[in-house]
Amino acid sequence: MKKTRNKITEFELLRFCDQYFRDQGFLTQVEVPFLLKVADLFCFHEGNGECVAVEVKVRNWRQALAQALVYQMMADQVYIALFNEHTKSVDHSLLLSKGVGLLTIDASGKVDLILEAPASPRRVSYFVSTTVATAFPGRGSLACLMV
Repeated sequence: MKKTRNKITEFELLRFCDQYFRDQGFLTQVEVPFLLKVADLFCFHEGNGECVAVEVKVRNWRQALAQALVYQMMADQVYIALFNEHTKSVDHSLLLSKGVGLLTIDASGKVDLILEAPASPRRVSYFVSTTVATAFPGRGSLACLMV
């Protein structure tokens, strides 16, 4: 008998990840342009000015990491989010050494924080504030400078 696998799309994973951050009180915006890239998810917490960027992939964690490193300039924390069936090969020590956290998402939409992202080592206040202003016009573009 052939084993069938549930197919999940990056869009579905992104939707679940978006809800995860909304549940934590963040404003969220999908597909936020930054330099020559587009961050899958950008989150801003009006209460404390915290900014989080997330790169979502079904399986290619190395590609997600490469993109996430760019987003460190526009966020306080950066995560890659992967479908939980494709996380066994992820090098946790490499992620931590690069300052990137890891979220996993299962087919039911449950998001688990596997590695907490440290403070971004490449954060640039100008990029953070302009990204907030672009993603959330009129919402606290100066608050994130104080974090």
